[in-house]
Amino acid sequence: MAIELELVRRAVRQVNRLRPRFVVVTGDMVNAWPGSRRFPGQVRAFREAFRGLDPGIPLFTVPGNHDISNRPTRSRLARYRAIFGEDRYTFWVGGVCFVVLNSTLLSAGSIPEETRRQSRWLTRTLREARARVPQHLVVFQHHPWFLFRVEEPDSYFNLPRRLRGPVLSRMNRAGVRAIFAGHYHHNASARFEDIELVTSGSISRPLLKPDSVGRRSRDPAGLRIVWVTASDIDHRFYGLDDVPSSVALPGEGVCARDLFSGSGGASGTVAALESGGPQENRRGYGGRVPSTRPRAGRPLVSPDLLNGVLALIVIGLAVRRRRASPQRLAAAGYAAHGERPAIPTAV
Repeated sequence: MAIELELVRRAVRQVNRLRPRFVVVTGDMVNAWPGSRRFPGQVRAFREAFRGLDPGIPLFTVPGNHDISNRPTRSRLARYRAIFGEDRYTFWVGGVCFVVLNSTLLSAGSIPEETRRQSRWLTRTLREARARVPQHLVVFQHHPWFLFRVEEPDSYFNLPRRLRGPVLSRMNRAGVRAIFAGHYHHNASARFEDIELVTSGSISRPLLKPDSVGRRSRDPAGLRIVWVTASDIDHRFYGLDDVPSSVALPGEGVCARDLFSGSGGASGTVAALESGGPQENRRGYGGRVPSTRPRAGRPLVSPDLLNGVLALIVIGLAVRRRRASPQRLAAAGYAAHGERPAIPTAV
């Protein structure tokens, strides 16, 4: 656990140096199951690991299966909400709409009424977001819909085939252009119509996995940097030893500190998740999501702390320590840039 904690602290230092618009953790903030004797200690450890995050960088969390169990119950879901805040919500930054889903409800099916409630909420959320014509529409969730092929068999690391086509088609019609996920402890990338599905490796416990052509490898512990511009969403996964000292938007000679200070214009940068995309160089793995909605926007950073990760993390308490709730986090992220807060809501 000491090694994993140090990896997370290193990631926090990198985030503070790059000064992204915000940070997203895509689930499994703890490894211990809810109700176990190790769970409270891992919550405290996660809080301490993120104590060093600059208070000016909002932190958003996504529920993972280790946070609410593989088969969540009403009481476990209520416990998650008491610690972390809502398990599904939206927030807007710089004209970009971000949607956070509870994918464990889809994977487990153990609380059917909550699954149906989330489905209705998603339909309404996508309709309302589309009506506001966002620059981009991006989804964060823990489980990947699939890793390489939409028709691949059901497994522990993806969501049920029977749900993929209907839900992804609904997202595609609404204008979703990227879905960032974790859970796999490895990098992977795929497409469904106009949507890029990005599965990210973890900060503290990468696993040995086969890639799309069957080669087995282990990606480095790291984080993904995401650049959001008027026309594109670009992203690249960096091992912690390879995070650049500055980050320029593709095709521009602007460094991260300029972007985040506002001198970089309407576009911005964010450190976020991995795509495990088709391109690779000595520094990282990247991809590009073309946009059909040219407008102004800013970015985000996201260390992906996946299960097994620090057998210790629960971002819920870290969120409480910094802003008391995801709602206040979202409001703070907007207020810092003079925009109207978009308060996360759940039904």
